[in-house]
Amino acid sequence: MCMQLLGGQRDKTPRDRRLRVRQIVTFLSFCASFIERAFTHKSFKTDPRASVFLRVALLEGRKPKMEKLRKAVRKGAVEEVRGLVLEGADVNALDKRGVNALHVAAEMNDLDLLDALLESPKADVNIVDQVQGWTPIVHCLCASGGDTSILRRLVKVPRCNLNVTDLDGNSALHWAAMLNQPDAVKLLITRGAPRNAVNNAKETPLHVALKEGNEETVEMLIEENVDVNAKNEDGKTALHVALSLRQVNLARRLLQSEKLDLDANVDAEGNTPIHLAVKEGLDGFVEKLVARGFSPDARNRAGFTAEELREQQVKEAEETAERHLAAKEERELRKRRQAEQEMNLSEVTRFCRNYGLADSVAEILYKKKFRYLDDAFFDLSSAMLKKFGLSNDDREKLEQAREDYLAKSEREKAATLEAMERATARRRTLLRLLGFVVVAIIFLLLYFGLELFIARDSRKRR
Repeated sequence: MCMQLLGGQRDKTPRDRRLRVRQIVTFLSFCASFIERAFTHKSFKTDPRASVFLRVALLEGRKPKMEKLRKAVRKGAVEEVRGLVLEGADVNALDKRGVNALHVAAEMNDLDLLDALLESPKADVNIVDQVQGWTPIVHCLCASGGDTSILRRLVKVPRCNLNVTDLDGNSALHWAAMLNQPDAVKLLITRGAPRNAVNNAKETPLHVALKEGNEETVEMLIEENVDVNAKNEDGKTALHVALSLRQVNLARRLLQSEKLDLDANVDAEGNTPIHLAVKEGLDGFVEKLVARGFSPDARNRAGFTAEELREQQVKEAEETAERHLAAKEERELRKRRQAEQEMNLSEVTRFCRNYGLADSVAEILYKKKFRYLDDAFFDLSSAMLKKFGLSNDDREKLEQAREDYLAKSEREKAATLEAMERATARRRTLLRLLGFVVVAIIFLLLYFGLELFIARDSRKRR
């Protein structure tokens, strides 16, 4: 049947091709179901040849069990999970989210559930998810809150590989150090986790523990003889990192390590720990570094000693402060100019200047939001002006200016009304004259028409 489906006559139309694909899928599903049932048959154990053929089991036939397993794991149904595992459900298969049953069980921190899954002979605790590249161990570390029961079970699996890293290159030990889980750190190192493994940024577990300020984990790592002189991608050792983050207690603990190499503690820019201590303003710690053997006269690649670096920092700080002050003054100047421009354009300011009032009067009125020659401005009482801070002389001048302005406005208004009345009278006179002219024209037309009619009638009678 398979040869008939695959080697038949060439399909002529898209409909024929779709039909052929449907037939092939149906056939493969049947084969997968058959192979799945064959796994439980006794011949699989007794006949060696049977295992060869049964290795071709297809994923389609396993999907129903995989789905059941995922649901059972999320429900925490231990017995159901155990039954599905005995039936051959694939505990390693990834779901649509990119995680498998082992990842979920580790994240749920459920030891019984994990034991049921690990009963599968094919259980692989090294498979990473497709989200962040985490193994079940990393999932367990992130969810355990420091409880190592799940971790102990996972590391006992014979095929457990503690060298597996995530997308950022972090191993399980990196994560334990990052999450400040000293018990997990000790357990992983005891089980063979590489204590000086580096991630994509060339950071060791000690580096990441220092970055998070995890004192207990740093203490544990130092006790486990990690390399305190290892450098990250910037050439910084653990001591550099501690000082850069102002972690004085951790830096003090690193200084106590007998394995601290003074010559190795120089970063990619040539800075010693003393340079960084000065840069971060940790002047009190410089004495401890000098007492430990670091030279205060060492120069970095830019040619500066720690003291010269301090002087440069002070100079740069002063220059920065001057720039900020200049920028602030510039902003204030722009604001003042803008305010002055707006004030100069206001009606009240022009009024004050036209009537010879002091500029201070215009400024006070502008600040009090009086911009227009409206009722609010003319209704200002002497008491209110006094409250604004105007002197007696300024108040009197302003009162007189307002009276003059109102009087002038009244005169201009009266003159305007008078001009309008004169214009109206002229228009009326012109209209009357025009009316007389029209009447005269009509009268003349009637007169000449009547004369013409009489003359024509006289000629007819003759």
